Amino acid sequence: MSGARAFEAFARNYLRRIKAEFAAAGDFAGGVVEHVGRAFGENAVALRVDVGAEAEIVAGAWDFKRINRRYARHLKILGERPGGALRNDAAAKALLRWAAAEREAWLEAVTNDPLLPGRILPSDYLGQQAWRRRVEVLRDASRHLRTFKPE
Repeated sequence: MSGARAFEAFARNYLRRIKAEFAAAGDFAGGVVEHVGRAFGENAVALRVDVGAEAEIVAGAWDFKRINRRYARHLKILGERPGGALRNDAAAKALLRWAAAEREAWLEAVTNDPLLPGRILPSDYLGQQAWRRRVEVLRDASRHLRTFKPE
């Protein structure tokens, strides 16, 4: 299920819970929920929620433990970049294998990340750290690549 669909499903369930709580509160609250339902239909995503509720929605809509595991794998691969002089084909091929593994890990992590605004991301989110580290490592790898001098 895509992040947007997961969010919609979660928001719809969240609205149902709110409706049930209002209905239990009496006729007045039930009438308010009915007006909200007519205004927004089943598109619960259209409702504006406060920051506390956003965190709850985010936590329920996406599996950030899984997303972080993918970023952690990517960070590990970034740390495995081959060093040393690029003076032969074996060293160049090792760097190419690493680059392919890095790209695969990055794409796996970022394609499953909803890329939400920072204010609603979980505090332990690794995506921004992985991005900064990736920029740094790829900049160094680019410099390293320019030193390639086959024997």
